[in-house]
Amino acid sequence: METMDVLALQDNNANRITLELLNNYSTRLELSYNYQHNAARVGYGKHRRLFFVAGIGRFHPRWMFKNEYGLQVGQLQFAGKGIGSLNVHGAKHQFMYERTTIVLYDESATHRLITCNLKALHIEVQRNEKEVESLHACLLFALGWSLEVQQQ
Repeated sequence: METMDVLALQDNNANRITLELLNNYSTRLELSYNYQHNAARVGYGKHRRLFFVAGIGRFHPRWMFKNEYGLQVGQLQFAGKGIGSLNVHGAKHQFMYERTTIVLYDESATHRLITCNLKALHIEVQRNEKEVESLHACLLFALGWSLEVQQQ
């Protein structure tokens, strides 16, 4: 299990936030999310990708992720408040998030894969509820994507 701290970096552009996920004071994952364009730039090691995000549904919200070529590469669906499932390139994960923590599990939700501390993020992010939810969805997707990159 890997534990990371999320560091929110201020951006001069009001429509964008950049996050760094740190493990033992070194950057493991970078995420730059543009609220206006619903686009997430994700970096893990030498790998860099651009993903587009679309929120679908009102009562059972889910998020669809497409790559820069328009192909669907992932989906995140909430099963209740703060819990749900994530599918990245066919790999399935379960997640749980609270105000200050995100935990990503394997498909059966028996083994913790990644835990993220979000305390610094909520101090610096002053957005409406929909924008915060889309940022959490992007962060969860980025975590799942980084696990897939590690296995390559």
